[in-house]
Amino acid sequence: PINMDQLFTATIDEAAMLLEKKGEFFPFAFAMKQDGNITVYSAFDGNECPPSSEVISQLIEGLQQEAKKNKIIACAIAYEVNGSFGESTNSQSAICVALEHESSVPVTCFQPYELKESKYQGGNIVVQEGDSNVFV
Repeated sequence: PINMDQLFTATIDEAAMLLEKKGEFFPFAFAMKQDGNITVYSAFDGNECPPSSEVISQLIEGLQQEAKKNKIIACAIAYEVNGSFGESTNSQSAICVALEHESSVPVTCFQPYELKESKYQGGNIVVQEGDSNVFV
């Protein structure tokens, strides 16, 4: 659907900016409202360094509630992963963006990256079918 590119780009740009500033980032989400505006979502349970999996679970829970109230039409959850992507067999760091839209198949996108002198250099994006976690 239209605007998924916009949502993906906003998410990657935010993650890249955080990586350049801090060298890492906690999982976060962007959601698109009915009017096309994009809002950022984060989760915090009081723990300074919570496991990413807990933060992602909290984000999914919050976004599910927003989706049930028809407040959002799409969302993107971003987090860091390590692995080999696409043609590469080397382990790399990547930004993972799990994209969901209320009326289309979810996709998970990976953008391998390097930080060179604190500058983000993104590699080729790898896309695969994702899981429905929010619009269920």
